[in-house]
Amino acid sequence: MWAQSQGIAAIDGLGFPVDYLLLTDADIRHPADAASQLVARAILEDRDLVSLVVRLRSDSSWEKALIPVFVFFAKLYPFAWVNNVSNRKAAAAGGCMMVRRAALVEAGGLNRFAAN
Repeated sequence: MWAQSQGIAAIDGLGFPVDYLLLTDADIRHPADAASQLVARAILEDRDLVSLVVRLRSDSSWEKALIPVFVFFAKLYPFAWVNNVSNRKAAAAGGCMMVRRAALVEAGGLNRFAAN
C-alpha cells in the first residue's frame, strides 16, 4: 500500500488529471494493452473497479504451497457472486486492479485500507 500511495503522489505531482489508476504488484508482467483493456472494461461496464486474476508462476515448493490459498479465496468469493452489482460485498484480485480515481477518493483513499 505504501508503494502504491507513493506512486499516486507522484502522479498527482505531474499536474494533469488521471481518471483511472492501475494498482498492481511489481512482479507482474502485463501485456502492452493491459491498462487500456482494463479502462475500456471499466467504462463499458460502468465499474469503479475492475481486476484480473493473473497466471501464477509456481516453480519453488513455497510457491506451490501458497497457490491453494488463492484457489480457496475464489471458493469463498465466487467470481459470479462478487461481480453481481446487487450484492453489498465485492472482491478483487489485489495484484491487478484498475480503479476509478474518484471512487478511491470517495472511499477514503489507500491509507484507509492499509494495515496499521
